[in-house]
Amino acid sequence: MSSGCCSAHETSPPAALRVESKAAGGFLAVALTAVAVCLCASAGAAYGATGQSIAAGGLHTCALLSTKHVECWGYNADGQLGNGTTTNSEVPVEVQGISTATAVTAGQADTCALLSTKHVECWGYNSFGQLGNGTTTDSDVPVEVQGISTATAVTAGTFHTCALQSTKHVECWGYNVDGQLGNGTTTNSDVPVEVQGISTATKATAGGLHTCALLSTKHVDCWGYNVDGQLGNGTTTSSDTPVEVL
Repeated sequence: MSSGCCSAHETSPPAALRVESKAAGGFLAVALTAVAVCLCASAGAAYGATGQSIAAGGLHTCALLSTKHVECWGYNADGQLGNGTTTNSEVPVEVQGISTATAVTAGQADTCALLSTKHVECWGYNSFGQLGNGTTTDSDVPVEVQGISTATAVTAGTFHTCALQSTKHVECWGYNVDGQLGNGTTTNSDVPVEVQGISTATKATAGGLHTCALLSTKHVDCWGYNVDGQLGNGTTTSSDTPVEVL
């Protein structure tokens, strides 16, 4: 191995990834460093591709490459690596059918990619509808999230996912027992539902069981689980609609 990259005869991954941002999914977060590398794997992208961002789920990790492909590695019992198998992988494997990704996010056992078309595709664990395709069936290859065609960002919590729309609205899907979908219910949804009262969002981020949005007013609204005060509104009462952070 030389200059941080794999030689033509090496299939093991390098020590680190060239990355430019950070993301959190499930209960884990990965801090990124700008160190030279190329991603290599027996079934991976062409040598010399560089990572643009990285997202870690509960027991798996994915990298968005400069080629707009996505590679994942780690635990795969639920298909969260997206390579058409449920076999764990200790080296990166290419996600099937993804060639125009602009962002990637990982939940506890699922993964989603924002595409250049503004659509979102997800794969992996789906018992709570977190793949957003109208089913609760796991998928080891990407499936399209229903009704999302103007997304500008995507963020995954433990078992739910949210997309920021170009309209500055936010839509969420998946697990909702604590109100983390923000639609005024605590019913899980296997398709996206609109967060109530959010129409000026510029960013959205999902925690394990709650979600927050930065508004164009520079205020922040949050919703979902709040037993530890994570909604920031001066209470410890969970909320199924957005509340303003004090």
